[in-house]
Amino acid sequence: RRALRVGRGGALSQKVGADLVHSQVARAAWLIEATLHTSEDDRFAPLGAIVYQLADAFRSHVSLIGLQLECSVSGSAAVWKVPEHPVSAAITGAVFATLSFLEGASNPRIEVHAEAAHGRTLKIEVVQRSVRVPPGAGNDLASSLVSDVIPALALRLARTVAAPHGGTAELTALPGAGSVLQLTFVNAQVAG
Repeated sequence: RRALRVGRGGALSQKVGADLVHSQVARAAWLIEATLHTSEDDRFAPLGAIVYQLADAFRSHVSLIGLQLECSVSGSAAVWKVPEHPVSAAITGAVFATLSFLEGASNPRIEVHAEAAHGRTLKIEVVQRSVRVPPGAGNDLASSLVSDVIPALALRLARTVAAPHGGTAELTALPGAGSVLQLTFVNAQVAG
C-alpha cells in the first residue's frame, strides 16, 4: 500500500506501485493455472532443454528489471527425461517465488542449478543470495499479501510435480541472507 501513496513521486510512484501489484497478481494467477494443469501433460523431455528454454523465457525480465539469471545443468542432469510441462511449470514457479523475495532489490540475481547425484536422484535448485527470507516462508497460502502467497503457491506446485516421481520440494532460508527452493526427483528417466 505504501507504494501506492502519492508522495514526492506523484503519479509516477502510483504507476510503479500499480505495476508491482499487477506483476505479483499475474505471477500468482500463472502459478494457480499451472498447478491446476500439472497432471495433463505426460510428454517427457531432457531437463537441459527445459532449463535453457526457461532462461530464454525470462529474457524480458533480464532487460526490464536487470535480472541476472544464471543457469547451469550438469552433463549427467541434462540428459534426464522429466515430464516437460509440469517440471517447466515447477521451475518457472520457483523463479517467480524467488523474484518475489527480490522485489525492489537492485541488480537481482537468481541461480538455477541442476545436477544428478547419488545414482537416480535429480536435484534442481533455484537460489538467491541477497535478501533475508523469514523461516517458514512459503507455508502460508492464507496470507493477505500477494508477495507472501507467491512462494506458497510455487512451493505447492513444486511439491505436486515432484511427489509422483518420489521427490520433494522445500524452500529454505540460507544463513545470513538468501533462499533456495530445491526440487528432487528420484524416479526420473535417463535419456537413451
